[in-house]
Amino acid sequence: MLDVFNKRVEHGVLIATASPAKAGGGGMSQLSSLAEDVPGSTLKSVKVNITGTYQTYPGLLAYLKGLQKQPVAIVHLKVQEQSFEAAIRVYGSMSKS
Repeated sequence: MLDVFNKRVEHGVLIATASPAKAGGGGMSQLSSLAEDVPGSTLKSVKVNITGTYQTYPGLLAYLKGLQKQPVAIVHLKVQEQSFEAAIRVYGSMSKS
């Protein structure tokens, strides 16, 4: 996911905010308090809300295609003029390595 996030300028996509959907207040939260169980698996997921702008529609599509190559699901997308709001669900495990 960081690869796609770091290449956002390459596609003309600028991220204004990226925050967990379950964030409490304005402070930091433990990942374990944000993660939800994925039914039928040992995976966890965290919903992240993203807002930003884009220069071209093909650039936004390229950004979204790159994002879909990561362990995420795009669960909400709203595009208005040159701005967008998205919600993604990031999947992974909580095991310590």
